[in-house]
Amino acid sequence: MNTQCAQQQVHRWKQTEKEIEKAKDREMGAMRCTERSRKRQRETQEEHPSESRASRARDSIHGTVTCFNFRSSHKSRKEAKSAPTAKESPADCGQRGRRASQEQKPVAGSSTVGCQWFPWQNAAGRTGSKGPELLITEPVFSQAARGEAEVIPDGWRTDGEHAASDPESPNATVKLHRIMEELLLTEAEYVRSLGYILTHYFPLLSRPDVPQDLRGQRGRIFGNLEKLYDFHCQHFQRDLEAGRSEPLRVGRCFLHHRESFGLYALYSKNKPQSDALIQHHRYFKRKQMELGDSMDLSSYLLKPVQRISKYSLLLQEILDECVPDQSGEREEIQAALEVVRFQLRHGNDLLTMDAVRDCDLNLNEQGQLIRQDEFWVIFRKKRSLRRVFLFQDVILFTKTKKNDRGDDVYVYKMSIKVCV
Repeated sequence: MNTQCAQQQVHRWKQTEKEIEKAKDREMGAMRCTERSRKRQRETQEEHPSESRASRARDSIHGTVTCFNFRSSHKSRKEAKSAPTAKESPADCGQRGRRASQEQKPVAGSSTVGCQWFPWQNAAGRTGSKGPELLITEPVFSQAARGEAEVIPDGWRTDGEHAASDPESPNATVKLHRIMEELLLTEAEYVRSLGYILTHYFPLLSRPDVPQDLRGQRGRIFGNLEKLYDFHCQHFQRDLEAGRSEPLRVGRCFLHHRESFGLYALYSKNKPQSDALIQHHRYFKRKQMELGDSMDLSSYLLKPVQRISKYSLLLQEILDECVPDQSGEREEIQAALEVVRFQLRHGNDLLTMDAVRDCDLNLNEQGQLIRQDEFWVIFRKKRSLRRVFLFQDVILFTKTKKNDRGDDVYVYKMSIKVCV
């Protein structure tokens, strides 16, 4: 019986060695598959640089985690040879092997997905012994092996993920050029839209059949649209095209035309009057039907207001991609963003100033409007809600009311001269 148990032990060692060889072969095959997968991934990234980070992380980690867990027993081969004297039955041998397999536990603190980690260093340190007993557990494959998405812990960042988060990586450069391309494409479309208005709608007010109350109203309907078109078509669009290959220099282009962007605040100020005139006449609607256009004139005339807002969004995206060592370009883009945002705010300020009523001051002579908002004001022990305008030379207090059309107007109450 002892001899039979010893023979079974030797047979189990041989089977273990065969399983180890098979495991190594499978692992080498998996590594080759991983290399082919990485090669395909690199080719895909060259064609599609915006590939998701999760996909890169999944492909990178796949094949690097072995799914076989080895546990070395404390008995050496010499002790194994003395096994016959222990009078251990074959059933006892099998039961002990099953217990050892069930008692295997993963290393504390490991964060593998789908597989278990064991103290490989201890097992490797005993490879020099004459015959450690190795027990193989059933391989557990992760979701990545089945082609499914998995969650990678923070500590397992791949090289591809580091590159994606690094502002100096090629991905950041690609993103900057993509934003620049969007700026150029939308600029060309914007200039075409302005030209379309001037070609098809602008000449209508020169025709003899124009309604009487629309004659002489070209300035109120179109505002300074002609000047905006000339500025973009003759100057700004060309400068943007010249800097196509250098997205970080776009701030310099905006700053160079700082004064011309003041046209947008004046255009915004005129827009409500234009809308009121167009809505009361079907004269332009007939032209729209004749052209078969899905957009009416009011929608086209809204494009300059939408465009100045688009500049703000695109400049902010470019600014977010700047890195600290690009301080010069970053300052230029930040300054350009402030120019655009000021024009947005100034257009609203001009509209609000036009709604001031019964004021005995010439507001155009009070300097630039710096801020305007509502405040609770206490005057002569009376608390009142007032719209306050801060100009360079005066502080204006008004009371908000509604006119016949339901729009807000601001009735003048008092003013305070600002001391310089």
